Amino acid sequence: MNIVINGCGQVARALLHHWMGLKEAPKILLLRNSTHQLSDDRGLNEKFLTKYLENPQPFTQPLQSMEKILQKPIDMWFELTPTDLKTAKKIHSDISKVLDRGIPVVFANKAPLLYDYISLKELADARNVHLGLSGVLGASLPSYALGHYGTMGAQVLSMEGILNGTSNFILEKMEEGVCLEEALAIAQELGIAENNWAYDVDGFDSAIKMSLLASVILNKNMGFENKNIQGIRDLSLEKIQSLKSQGKKIKLVSSFEKDIVRVAPRIYEMKDLFYHVQGSDKALRINTDKLSDMTLIGGKSGLNEVAASLHRDLLWIKELTGV
Repeated sequence: MNIVINGCGQVARALLHHWMGLKEAPKILLLRNSTHQLSDDRGLNEKFLTKYLENPQPFTQPLQSMEKILQKPIDMWFELTPTDLKTAKKIHSDISKVLDRGIPVVFANKAPLLYDYISLKELADARNVHLGLSGVLGASLPSYALGHYGTMGAQVLSMEGILNGTSNFILEKMEEGVCLEEALAIAQELGIAENNWAYDVDGFDSAIKMSLLASVILNKNMGFENKNIQGIRDLSLEKIQSLKSQGKKIKLVSSFEKDIVRVAPRIYEMKDLFYHVQGSDKALRINTDKLSDMTLIGGKSGLNEVAASLHRDLLWIKELTGV
């Protein structure tokens, strides 16, 4: 299978590490960052990739145009650039060109999907290709499977989720008496926190994931308003410790109901399943008219888990298409 990877940050390197541990790794035709690329139509050499992962060096080949790249025999495109809403329109345009050539796309970048998921989905359907969305919907938490297949034949009335593992990890550390700044530093050291950690603690990563999940389930573009998003920066250690003494916990929860996405800290008692979501784990609860409530818990956050979820998308698309 011939692969192009756009974006060469932590996620891409984690995916390469994951593939290097497999008996049969995909053939990587091109690695691309914002300014340069590495390309070999025979597939980048395994020894070279191993050396690169041990000591990443700047790429030296100039970027080729999208038109030139898309002349290659590409079986799958991995969009692993950072989530940056400022670049969403440009990347959305590039991905549209990829899909128009009949090439499936696996995403870790949420921005182009938030910009306009439906146009990408319609183009993919028209070209009979698939979108891999695990990396933008909770990674190792199989929220796509629950939201798509798990709700078939029923109407989704509402959803709520602990969709950002970093914030959950930080809140648990604060229960232990660690301040937010120290907990964030630990999360970064463990590879749990996003590079743009403000998205995590301010609730925007949670809002984006819930918006995308709603878009996928309802098959229409769903966004959010900043006024409905509240993060965890203002939560004091004293408040969290006080709630702990009462047998309660605070979780950063994103919700969707009546076409509105909200994110805010919520207080839970032990009888609620969300109380028991630990560390960097995540959770999703979907309420339907015919299938009652369904809840998923797990899907620890981390680079290894993100890489495995991206590979899961590859296997899923390969199974569907026989590539």
